[in-house]
Amino acid sequence: MISDDVELIAIEGGDSQQWEEAIDWLCIEIDIFIVTTAHGGGGEDEAIAFAHGWARLAELPCKVDVLHLPVWQ
Repeated sequence: MISDDVELIAIEGGDSQQWEEAIDWLCIEIDIFIVTTAHGGGGEDEAIAFAHGWARLAELPCKVDVLHLPVWQ
């Protein structure tokens, strides 16, 4: 999920703020730059729409990969 060809990670779900912060710190630790956004409660469609809009504004080709990760309780 985190690699040199990833430009944006948009996270959706109830704990999205915490996941966004964790990914930010991981990116700092491994010295890579990725934009992260949290979309708690907006649903998967909102996160995907944000990714498409961000790519258009950044004038980047947009390829959205949706990953569903298990949630640990």
